[in-house]
Amino acid sequence: MYIPELESLYIDIGNVSIFNEIINAPYIQVLLYYLHTYPSINQFIIDYCKSGEQTRKFANLLKQSVGLTCELAKDYAGRSDFYKQKMLEGHFKDATEKIERFDRDYFYPSRPSINPPYSMPMQIPECVLNLEDTVFDCDFRFLRTTNDTNHAGKVLSNCLQGWNCSNENVLVIKRGIAIVAAVQLSHRHTRIEQAKLAHNDNIEDDERIYRAFCAWCNKHQLVFPEHYWYDDGDDEDDEEIA
Repeated sequence: MYIPELESLYIDIGNVSIFNEIINAPYIQVLLYYLHTYPSINQFIIDYCKSGEQTRKFANLLKQSVGLTCELAKDYAGRSDFYKQKMLEGHFKDATEKIERFDRDYFYPSRPSINPPYSMPMQIPECVLNLEDTVFDCDFRFLRTTNDTNHAGKVLSNCLQGWNCSNENVLVIKRGIAIVAAVQLSHRHTRIEQAKLAHNDNIEDDERIYRAFCAWCNKHQLVFPEHYWYDDGDDEDDEEIA
């Protein structure tokens, strides 16, 4: 399906060992999707992979976050030659270092709006599968494929539609069979990036879901922003969710 993209990638990388590493990596379908949809990314690969050291760094960036790296490559491809050189000399070097540190506040790209014509499995480490849990009447379940994320995005009317970064883990909160919210984990699975109801409404807007969410975070020792905090103290008027 992606033979032309693979051929171009092989030529652009120019290193058989690193090319084999990339095509056997879990993220390869995401990378090929980007190369197919945005062929101008090839120019970035050619310009960046000028040496074996740079080619190795490019492979490491893909491993850290293929989505962020490809979005940056798209931005590079649309620049004039003058600004391309500036990015390679300064801004791009700084940005790639930020990607390696997972500094999402510095660089958080928009998602591709075109869905791939296939469903890709999400990369969910076994060590976090225990986060799938039931708290009160809410079920917390990982989205397993890109088809799952697209369906959840349609139900919740949010950016999960077209979510193509398979190394970013998202859980949905269900009540019965209904999807009522989505929770995005950080790359290291230690904190909550965001937790939203349908239409990106704040999760604290729904008392029952919010209380279950906070209890789930506390149970699994997940850090979340202060504004998500729910005080579940010993208030005598605090009633248990039925």
